[in-house]
Amino acid sequence: MNLTIQYLKHRFLSLIGHAPIRIYLAGTTSLFLYREECKRLVESLDWMRCMFELVDPMDFEYDVTHCKIQSEDDVEYIRKRIYSDGEVEKIVETDLDLIDSCDVLVAYIEKPTFGTIMEIVYANNSGKKVYVINPDGTLWNDIWLRYHTDKFFENIPDCLNYVGNII
Repeated sequence: MNLTIQYLKHRFLSLIGHAPIRIYLAGTTSLFLYREECKRLVESLDWMRCMFELVDPMDFEYDVTHCKIQSEDDVEYIRKRIYSDGEVEKIVETDLDLIDSCDVLVAYIEKPTFGTIMEIVYANNSGKKVYVINPDGTLWNDIWLRYHTDKFFENIPDCLNYVGNII
């Protein structure tokens, strides 16, 4: 689809009150570059800015941690605090609530982590569309991941463009 037509389509939908597509950004806490690239891409394209609302669990200040995750030091601090305070349930329940509030889950996976895989399974079982970005394609034939994923991508722009074109 021509970008001008695509932009006009999405702008029209936003003007008539079509809610933006809420996208939960799943991936291990250390993937700051993936999250930032998604945000930059959406902000840089008018049609994506009108169409998408990105939900990054790392942007939320959990009552448990009292800080936003912005660096690897924050991740280490939070891991220690979570395990010492026993607040794992609060963080997981917050993430599940965020997934419930979204239409789509996009996961960036270089190597599988338990949390990301659990988010994928939960979203899929909740009827959400699940898209996985795996740059080297090494996980595309994993039976369980394939079962819970609607489509695989090699990069972020291809994934977000696809999501924008399926409505």
